Amino acid sequence: MYIFLEPVEQELGNPSFTPAHVASLQVSEVVKLLIGRGELLRKKIMFIDMLNNDYDIIEL
Repeated sequence: MYIFLEPVEQELGNPSFTPAHVASLQVSEVVKLLIGRGELLRKKIMFIDMLNNDYDIIEL
């Protein structure tokens, strides 16, 4: 038996700039990798709170 839950985005919405913001962070990681500068997010998870512009990074 499968229970299908409605995605939270359907109820609360998803700002149109969210995918672009996440993509820009991914591109910045690739640029850091290519130029060999900065700290990479390897073996880490980044949680983004776009309402409060807060970033939390958790090491795995």
